[in-house]
Amino acid sequence: ALLMALLVVGPSGVLADDEPTSTALHPPETELNNLGVKAAPAGQFEQGALLLREALVLAPEDEQIRKNLSAVLTDWAQQLSRQGKIDQAIAALQEALKHEPDNGQAMAQLADLHFVTGHDLAQAIDLWKRAYGKIPPAQWQAVSQRIVQAERDRLIERGFVGVKPPHFH
Repeated sequence: ALLMALLVVGPSGVLADDEPTSTALHPPETELNNLGVKAAPAGQFEQGALLLREALVLAPEDEQIRKNLSAVLTDWAQQLSRQGKIDQAIAALQEALKHEPDNGQAMAQLADLHFVTGHDLAQAIDLWKRAYGKIPPAQWQAVSQRIVQAERDRLIERGFVGVKPPHFH
């Protein structure tokens, strides 16, 4: 019932003149896709992702719905990260990459989270390298610097693992 109500009203909950109110004009997956995409700029990422997931159930092979869902999840992850909800942000980015494996922004954000949390430096480096050519050139310079820093950190980390201080023998 809630889903049907969302097809009739806009993302803000009010009927908009320019929004189609009949699913006869567009297939339901198109309606859900459009509503999901419109929810994101309003900061309603969770609602947008929900609608896009529903659209994907109806049209699992639709690449545009997959890309839109991936983009909404990537934006939502950025918001979650800023709110300190790192585990949720990581899960959203992993889902984003499941739907669009070439989403460079999702790769770079996921790598950043792995790096700053110390979860997995090797995975962070791999994701940053895979993002090359899939993110804007201006962003690549900063990513390159992070790769260098993460590689240094990995070397330092390996050095500490292999050292046994004499007082712990």
